Amino acid sequence: LVSLLLSGCIHLEQRVKINSDGSGGVTYDYSGAEETFGTVATGRMAIGEWQKRPQAGLNWFTNERAVNRFFAGKKLEVQYYRMFRKGGRRHVRVIVLAPDLRAALATGKLGDFRLDQTADGNGRFRRLPPAKPPAKKLSKEDVARLRALCDDLWLRLVVETPTDVLSATSTDRKGKQVTWAFDPGSDD
Repeated sequence: LVSLLLSGCIHLEQRVKINSDGSGGVTYDYSGAEETFGTVATGRMAIGEWQKRPQAGLNWFTNERAVNRFFAGKKLEVQYYRMFRKGGRRHVRVIVLAPDLRAALATGKLGDFRLDQTADGNGRFRRLPPAKPPAKKLSKEDVARLRALCDDLWLRLVVETPTDVLSATSTDRKGKQVTWAFDPGSDD
């Protein structure tokens, strides 16, 4: 099933904008080959049948009502939703606003991220460590199979802050913006 989901060259960009007043916004841009969207729905039904429960999480972004339900609450507001077709791909853009970005991030609905304040008063945007220990090291053959499976997978996280970024694990840092990109052809 995973190979079916990833074979449609899924692209995802998540942009987090942190404002000086503590508010912020998150923009999700998803795109996939048109045939991927049918595969996602089929996969959702198969997993739901296998686990005896619904699996809306696999295609929540393809349904505006599901997106609004997912982000419902006083800490988040869906400002914009649009799905469109272009060049054989289906694109989805979702913009979520948060009056208190730190509290919104703590809900987990925006990803495994947190916004903390350091002892010297600077903000620190970070990803939480995984809850489970890392799996055993993969063989070279398994790594090659995974890379082939994710051949056209494209993931990108962009964080924009109200002041210059002081440090980051990414080398793609320009003033108030830092970007992390995942390329399965070269990243482990």
